[in-house]
Amino acid sequence: MDRIVRQIWQRVPVARISISGDIDQTRILDVLNKIENYNAFYCKEFLKKLIFYLEDKNEEINDELYEKLSELLSARPLNPTDTEVVSYCVVCKPGQGDQMIFVREAPNVISGLGTTGLRTWEASLYLSQYLLNSDQCDLSGQKVLELGCGTGLIGMALSKYHPTVKKVFMTDGDSQLIDNLPYNLQLNDIPVDSPKLHVSKLWWGEDGLPDSEINTIVAADVTYDSSILDDLISVIYESMTENKHSATLVTTAYIAATVRNENTIADWEKLLNMGTTDHIWEWSIMKPLKWEGIWYPDGTPEIRLYRLARV
Repeated sequence: MDRIVRQIWQRVPVARISISGDIDQTRILDVLNKIENYNAFYCKEFLKKLIFYLEDKNEEINDELYEKLSELLSARPLNPTDTEVVSYCVVCKPGQGDQMIFVREAPNVISGLGTTGLRTWEASLYLSQYLLNSDQCDLSGQKVLELGCGTGLIGMALSKYHPTVKKVFMTDGDSQLIDNLPYNLQLNDIPVDSPKLHVSKLWWGEDGLPDSEINTIVAADVTYDSSILDDLISVIYESMTENKHSATLVTTAYIAATVRNENTIADWEKLLNMGTTDHIWEWSIMKPLKWEGIWYPDGTPEIRLYRLARV
């Protein structure tokens, strides 16, 4: 899928999309028809920009573009708290097409109803793409536990597109988010009772791990507040040292952290160093994944991917 079409799927703000080169108008119209049910206003704004570009270049314009724009003239922007279905490209391989995950979320809500999990954060997309595309990460035959799954992007991506992952356990401490996951699973044709997937509530520091043979822990954007870091590190610490009722110790953890506050990140790395001092793990920051499929808004802070390997 070309870059422009991928940006449309991921609802890149229209002002940020750079249109250039040859344009497959029929293909773009097909994508917009699918998005229209969720955000007609976005489709209208994109079509206006596309038609302006084509007219400025004296390109021949498909009459169906004008007809579609006419149909959408009355479309209004979504309310800030409205939900829509956003598509995320998690695998892009030449000749094989893009592999997408669909998520119902409230993309304009930073925090609501006591949680930040109503929208998909950039670090979740980054970690999903890293786990599926990097040759530095081997999850073959692994049972993977996701902490703070939120809208479910990472767990669904692994469950659907990682051919050799043994099982994925999606967990979150918010029961409301857990209750919302079946809808997103249905959007992606993932059976709720899939033997490759398990969804459950997990409150850090109180609930035990959902399986006795977890091999790998993954999490994204769970380091946003220093007040929760002790509980987070305790889960990882115990999973690598003394899993209650566990037959297997976790060997690796991948934590994607957005650097929004330097003090918070410093607190996080201080806890990581304590684990190293205790000879529990060695930690490192993985090299960034180079892939044009990743798009972030202007001003998005640095995203660091931490790898903890049990000693």
